[in-house]
Amino acid sequence: MKNVSHRIFTMARYLSKKTYVNYLALSVVFVTAFTVFYLLCRKSPYMLDDYYLMYVNKGAGLFSVNFDEAVRVSGFDDLITSALNIYNNWGGRFFWTILIQSLLIFDKSLYDVLNSVMFVLLIVLLVKHISPAKRFNLLLTVIVATATWLCAPAAGQTFFIAAISTTYLWFSVILLLLLLPYRIFSLSNGYSGNKHLLSIAIFILGGVACNTNANTAAAVIMLELIFLWMIYKRHNKLPLWAVCGILGSVCGYALMLCSPGIAVRIVNENHPYHGFFYKFSVQSAYIIDTVPVLLAAIFFMAWFVWFSRRSLKHFVDNSSVFYLLAAFSSCYIMVLSPYSPSRTMFGPFVFLLITAGILFEKYSLILGTYRFKVPFSMAICVVALGSYLYAYRDISFTSSLHN
Repeated sequence: MKNVSHRIFTMARYLSKKTYVNYLALSVVFVTAFTVFYLLCRKSPYMLDDYYLMYVNKGAGLFSVNFDEAVRVSGFDDLITSALNIYNNWGGRFFWTILIQSLLIFDKSLYDVLNSVMFVLLIVLLVKHISPAKRFNLLLTVIVATATWLCAPAAGQTFFIAAISTTYLWFSVILLLLLLPYRIFSLSNGYSGNKHLLSIAIFILGGVACNTNANTAAAVIMLELIFLWMIYKRHNKLPLWAVCGILGSVCGYALMLCSPGIAVRIVNENHPYHGFFYKFSVQSAYIIDTVPVLLAAIFFMAWFVWFSRRSLKHFVDNSSVFYLLAAFSSCYIMVLSPYSPSRTMFGPFVFLLITAGILFEKYSLILGTYRFKVPFSMAICVVALGSYLYAYRDISFTSSLHN
């Protein structure tokens, strides 16, 4: 039995070194992820905010639509008018409003395909943030994909309700895309120079990305500043694109926070604010309740290394500390808000998953990469399959009621 196990691990190690085999296997993983996610999207009907956003906002709160007199959004003028009215009367997510209302003009099949693509892109970007200097690792990709499915907070909302998935899933992809060049360049010995087209593009990307999730955007700006410091420390100068990215992020964030609609919404919803310490305890309960597995994994890996008497400096990558700081920052900044539903933990979840992934890579090196990763990835896939089948049955039942 021992010889059979040894041969399996030897074969896995050999095949992983074959580039074409690795890419073929990765293609299978991504196609599978897209397909299973798409099947659930097809079963999920529009609901809640989706219906209100199908219509032109006429200068009232988002949920003040009179469906008997409402006019469906049908063109560019309607999009701009509606986005401006929502900005002035509900909230500051100007670019998100244009995005979601544009999607709702078309048949839902377009959203289903794009939403599934975004799920795959989230997996790709998570892996690149975990291991930016290496080629895609098959086992790490499988683990990240299954962990994304299993651990995402309020997954039924953040993955499958159009108005909410575009807010959290889609803009998490955009935010991670914004951060990726900072992450890569902070570890690179080369200098990219002052590329003006890249600078303009990343300024726009920063403005759009940081105009949607107040808590996650704040953490992203903090990470940009940290990476900027790391870039300066390594190169003794700053590339123009990196500075433009932060400026764009700050502008987009300020555009959201300065929205007159935020004050209007607070008054209309009338959520009581119970004080700083109460909100702090609520946010602590949220992060423990929504992502307990990731928190436990991070704690366990640190505990293992500590008690195995290995030096922590050889284990803890500085970047894992930065992403962990971003996770807690994006969680606890919500103490300033009178209302914070569990789906706002999606940003902290993304940063915690990256943190756990970085530590997991170091941890697996201690135990032996394939002897540890292969059985672990197989076990987590089985758990994910059971979870998926249950979700498919549940969404199928909801879909039958809707039809």
